[in-house]
Amino acid sequence: MLARRHTLVRYDGRGCGLSDRVDLQFSLDKAVEDLDAVIEAAQVRKFVLLGISSGAAIAMTYAIRRPERINHLVLYGAYTRGRMARSTTPEQREDAETQIKAIQVGWGQENPAFRQLYTSLWMPDATVEQARAFNELIRQSTTPANATKLMEMAFGLDLRNTATRIRCPTHVLHVRDSAVAPFEEGRMLAGLISGARFVPFESRNHLLLDNEPAFLQLVQEIEALLADAGP
Repeated sequence: MLARRHTLVRYDGRGCGLSDRVDLQFSLDKAVEDLDAVIEAAQVRKFVLLGISSGAAIAMTYAIRRPERINHLVLYGAYTRGRMARSTTPEQREDAETQIKAIQVGWGQENPAFRQLYTSLWMPDATVEQARAFNELIRQSTTPANATKLMEMAFGLDLRNTATRIRCPTHVLHVRDSAVAPFEEGRMLAGLISGARFVPFESRNHLLLDNEPAFLQLVQEIEALLADAGP
């Protein structure tokens, strides 16, 4: 939808899609370097930067390193602390470790049972067909080894200090009942960013489905700030 009226630049993250998949180092710094390379290749001077879920960590870090390039920062489904970083009990740590183990064991299997765990967390209200499509999409998106490394990186993130250093206009958009990024983590993030606007959406799906009202509300919110941001 956004690409109908705006120039939308997307890219395959490190180890995913058509990007190289072998002999890679995974870290937040490397991910920010990749984003910077994409921006330089696209030859854009100033822009609205959208970071989704763990991708918000990349966007936030880039925003404090290159603030002169950012017109507006949009963070959707973001969090201050990853699942392992915010775990305070043995049970919570075991839950995080179990999710990583499920990725190691089942990500590349033809049987989607292990990937369905991941899909159910991201889109609990998906139809059977939507879940089947997402299960296959994530299987093809990267290797089990890369998926494991990416998840470990995301689970260990702690962005509280980063958030306090952001100075550009920022919107934090968050669904109320996400099992991936707790609502209070999104609210905390917005509170740490000076002047940030926090916008909640009513949904259980961390990845919004295009047939639910919250999806249209999300698009409208982004469209409105793009209009305010100007060319």
